Amino acid sequence: MKALFRSAVTVGALTLLATAGRAAEDAIPTLKSAWKLDLPAGTKRIAIADVTGDKTLRLLTLDGAGVLTVQKVADAGPVKEDTISLGDSADQFAVGRFAKDKPAVIVVPGAVFYRDGDKYAKKAAADIKLVSGTVRFADGVESYMVFDPSQRDSAPQSFIIDLAADNPVKTGPAVPQPDQKPELFRDLSPILPPAMFESAPFPESMKKGAILRLFFYAKSKKIYGLVAWQSATTHLALLNGSDIFQGPNGDLKPIWQSPNLAGKILDIAFGASVKDAKQNGVYLLEQSGDDGKSRQLEFFTIDAEAPKP
Repeated sequence: MKALFRSAVTVGALTLLATAGRAAEDAIPTLKSAWKLDLPAGTKRIAIADVTGDKTLRLLTLDGAGVLTVQKVADAGPVKEDTISLGDSADQFAVGRFAKDKPAVIVVPGAVFYRDGDKYAKKAAADIKLVSGTVRFADGVESYMVFDPSQRDSAPQSFIIDLAADNPVKTGPAVPQPDQKPELFRDLSPILPPAMFESAPFPESMKKGAILRLFFYAKSKKIYGLVAWQSATTHLALLNGSDIFQGPNGDLKPIWQSPNLAGKILDIAFGASVKDAKQNGVYLLEQSGDDGKSRQLEFFTIDAEAPKP
């Protein structure tokens, strides 16, 4: 893993995410497309979280102006409840239960956004200078991650939020190598720049997709990767975690891939279904339409235990 990403300074800290769980090769996750819905043109990123504290998951969508829209999904489609202007660094936003015993909060460089009564409040957080994704641990703890681009071989650091403190940013749990303690993780969602994929010895289809997510699968005790597999057609692809991080791996092959999708994958997010919280899975934000300017949300079930909102 160290050799694989050493040329990508901005993500050198991912060197700890190496060769995960090697047991039970006979069991691999089963993924199945369950439903789709249209989203507004120009949607850039998505997230799924209980941001209100009512135990109901909301769909969060980010537009090109840095505005995050909070939506409740009804049978007829998403219903807008509120909007939050995240500022210039909106593309880095991360959502999770980073504050203990609180609903999910939203972090961006310089600020934390959270539900306060019937509105969303902003708390300054100068110590948040970079957001590099999220990690959810098996014990339910959720943290946002930071990879220090100036420290090529340093480990990812995780952070939690204390809304009552003047400085809300607190050190979170350690992020050990998944191959040493794979059972500690539920999933990891790094935000990786396309330059990392270009410099790594990945297949061209993986480089073009430029999205990687990791999750622990209890039945095989292994870490798996989900990637945007972009060739002449677009697919969601499942990879063995150990294969991803053992180089050279330019001939890496999916162990499963979806049928051809509507268009290029723009984002991938883990979560239970907003239509049926008993279904665990993964959300894909896809380009759609003849010109690629439209957007589609597609939900794939994964046969694993759904996390509680």
